Amino acid sequence: MVAALSTSSARWRVATVRMNEHARVAGPSFDEFVRSRPDEETWELVDGSFMMQAQPSVEHQLISGNVERLLNDGLEREGIPRFAVQGAAIELGSGRSDTYVPDVAVLDASDEDLDRNASQTCFLACEVVSPSDRRLVPGTGETKIASKVRGYRELRSCEVILVIEQGAPFVTLLVRTDGVWGSEDLRSPDDDIVLPAFGLRCTLADIYARTRVLRPGASPGP
Repeated sequence: MVAALSTSSARWRVATVRMNEHARVAGPSFDEFVRSRPDEETWELVDGSFMMQAQPSVEHQLISGNVERLLNDGLEREGIPRFAVQGAAIELGSGRSDTYVPDVAVLDASDEDLDRNASQTCFLACEVVSPSDRRLVPGTGETKIASKVRGYRELRSCEVILVIEQGAPFVTLLVRTDGVWGSEDLRSPDDDIVLPAFGLRCTLADIYARTRVLRPGASPGP
């Protein structure tokens, strides 16, 4: 999804707007561009293009909220000094100027300055995929979600990527082990997601709780 940089007490909040806009970077920096836009707009820098976030649906927000809660419950239960948050801006660095806003990110509780607009560290990135995420990034021939997943894979601190289909029970789980990324597709409500480093053990049904996705007649997914 897309990014505006704004802060609120102990966590970042990202405003959203009902627009599908993008602009190729020319002139102002990303920070300058974001500061020039109304507060209610949310922007992200993806492969050199400013891309605006579409208004998330209620189900999209339910899924994001489920993931955030499940992660924070597990992290707290296991005493792991990390926290999950929605709408945190992540600066990729390492030669890339991109700034992403995953739907949920896990950050370092002991290292994070909560007054900062963006973090350069992200241990887990979760994207809930809506139709706007399948727009092509200008000049690349690659969808926004594909470009973002590639960026997370290149982020040194990132250990796990969760790609969750908004409208169907389908989750792709990518885990980095000894520097190598592995991938697993999950489709059954009973499929387990087990991430010991995050204190997480849940099922797909937990991820999609209170949504229409698991009701009879719902789309089976990709």
